[in-house]
Amino acid sequence: VTVRNVDIDAISITSTGTPIQQNFDALGTNTISGAFSSTVGVQKNLGSVTNSMVSLNGWFVAPLGGSNPATSLTADNGSSTSGGAFSHGATAGSDRALGLNASGSSTFAFGAAFKNETATNISSITLSFTAEYWRNSTTAQNRLTFGYGKLGAGIAGGSFLTASTGVTARTDLDIVGPLPVASNGPLDGNLAANRATFSAVTLDLSSSPLAPGEVLFLRWQDSNDSGNDAALAIDDFTLTANEAVVITPPSLTGVTVDEPSLTPSQVSVSSTVVTDGGTDVTGQGFVFTPTATSADPTLTTVGAISVTNTPAVGGFTNNLTNLTAGTAYTVKSYAINSVGTNYSSPRAFSTLAAYPTFTGVYTQNFADVTNSTLIPAGWRALSSSNVNSFSGSWTNTNASTGGFYGRAGNPGILGYLHTSSTGILTVKLTLVNGTGGTLTNLFVSYTGEVNTSNPTNNLRLPSWTVSLNGGAMDALTYSTENGSNAALSTEVTGLNVTTNETIVITWASERGAGSGSSRMIGLTDVRVATTPANVPTAPTDILLSAASIAENNAVNADVGTLSTTDADAGDTFTYTLVSGTGDTDNASFTIVSSTLKAGVSFDFETKSSYSVRVRTADSANNTFEKQFTITVTDVVEGGFDTDAWLAGQPMNAVTLGKLAIGGASSATANDGEKPAVSVVGSELVLSAIVRTNGPAGLSVVGEAVSSLADYGTPASITSVNGVPAAVQGTVPAGCERQEFKVNQDGGRKFLRLKATLP
Repeated sequence: VTVRNVDIDAISITSTGTPIQQNFDALGTNTISGAFSSTVGVQKNLGSVTNSMVSLNGWFVAPLGGSNPATSLTADNGSSTSGGAFSHGATAGSDRALGLNASGSSTFAFGAAFKNETATNISSITLSFTAEYWRNSTTAQNRLTFGYGKLGAGIAGGSFLTASTGVTARTDLDIVGPLPVASNGPLDGNLAANRATFSAVTLDLSSSPLAPGEVLFLRWQDSNDSGNDAALAIDDFTLTANEAVVITPPSLTGVTVDEPSLTPSQVSVSSTVVTDGGTDVTGQGFVFTPTATSADPTLTTVGAISVTNTPAVGGFTNNLTNLTAGTAYTVKSYAINSVGTNYSSPRAFSTLAAYPTFTGVYTQNFADVTNSTLIPAGWRALSSSNVNSFSGSWTNTNASTGGFYGRAGNPGILGYLHTSSTGILTVKLTLVNGTGGTLTNLFVSYTGEVNTSNPTNNLRLPSWTVSLNGGAMDALTYSTENGSNAALSTEVTGLNVTTNETIVITWASERGAGSGSSRMIGLTDVRVATTPANVPTAPTDILLSAASIAENNAVNADVGTLSTTDADAGDTFTYTLVSGTGDTDNASFTIVSSTLKAGVSFDFETKSSYSVRVRTADSANNTFEKQFTITVTDVVEGGFDTDAWLAGQPMNAVTLGKLAIGGASSATANDGEKPAVSVVGSELVLSAIVRTNGPAGLSVVGEAVSSLADYGTPASITSVNGVPAAVQGTVPAGCERQEFKVNQDGGRKFLRLKATLP
């Protein structure tokens, strides 16, 4: 029966990612006799050699062979030629290293045991250490060979230092000595020339992870080479345990649909493989179906279609083709590794309606386009900054939200308001050549429109640049700078659009240079044809014969006659009041035929200036709009309410109130007409019948003031004359007609009569 000293006391691994270090300085500077057994294979835990070496617990030394294995742990500076185990370092130096030197009588090994005391599997360990050379060799480049394994993995009795089974060799961790020399001697292993650094070398345990409670061993073995062997040592050792990697299916982001690429039959989509799940991605791509078939397709869904990409972590893009026009689809991205398949969340999209077939003439005026669902087939309008919502009516002259604006009625409009966040707007019309032949030339026309409420603030001036199949059409460039709409047309030649090929006309606009807000820009009345339009040219101006009206007018009184400037002789025109810049007072006017009429009776003292916006349309519905300012002129207002004027006066009722100044009266049968006013030159004239046979001391005088606030303040009267011969009307007995005058001196005056008794 052989009794063996197993003496296993492993180093505890209590957490992953935390380095376990050993610098071997506890070996000390004194030789320790009897530290080891001379029996081959009996290992010794260095932590139990002396009390001062407790920190070396878990590191072991054992003789491997030789005629008479040494039993001492020898403190040495490389001078010793004997075989055995050593505490290498400078004489009396505190920096020590664990070393070996082989001879015919003694060959040794050293190593360490590490126990997993965590709650998880350890999939790898990372080693770092320094190899030191304390003596060179004469006939061979000596080495300490490295191996590792688990205790109990075929190692009898746990004597891992001598085990030959269950050990995995790693030659890259062998400690290889210096080149041999003819006559060997000591070396200073602390010098850079006499050491080698092993940095972050990983031992992969993933095929058989170190489970909780299991023990891993590391060992370095020496052998007796011919000649005088080298003294080789290990120092500054670090071990880091790494948690077992959990392999999962790859992870992905959602799918992005590239809106500008969307057509009736295809679209570009993209996604990203964020992580591979811990192992290589072996497959990836997209899977899609009509939403009616499945709103959550997978690779196994009946009827699902998939497209593949090269497997890799990162972004990937693919095209979904052969789609059906005007159909809702659902798409997901997928990625595969050895564990399984993972999918992104589903993304829904709809293909565009089929492009219109062009048979020779195409027209579009966007009638009643007031939301995005009403944009006609063949049209696609997108902002580069994805500001693509409908924000309101084109007629809203105070709009400030970026986005699309439409107009109810016929013609409608496809309008847009740029802001700092809208980017470039691109509007595309796509038509399919269905003429049966090759198109070599086309006539293209449209009307560009502008809308702004404040030309002073709306200083950015967007413009349309237009192209056909990528070729610029400079004649169709439209700018909002002039603040007016414009009908533009051109002929495009040199085309080669064969049957079933597409015609793509693009309108593009930006916010406009400068500062402040942008004017709204829009387009309507689009025409694409193989022949020129047989229609009149657009009007260029509107004229108004008179732009003023006197106050106190009758409702429906004429203001002036409208006329149109147009290059087409004999064309007819219609006029309407429209929304837009300058439409502030449209509600106060009407247009009958070509006459602008007052819709209300105006009062100069309340408001004297009105603004209207008028549109003229020719027989082909080509339009032009213009703002007009209507002035209300002041009229000297007469009329005299004797009863109201006297209501607050102290009076001898009939004698003063009804007889002093002529006027109809229930108290007197015939007092004559009421006072009347007129303007003669610069004079305001008031004519009145005044009693001459009234009470004693009765006086009637004229008073003039420049403001009604000056009521009661006398002012000079130019003259008081006798009865003018030209005045019509009967003067009652006991009365006379008198005129009271005041010079207005270029300003406004109020003239009144005042009757008083002493």
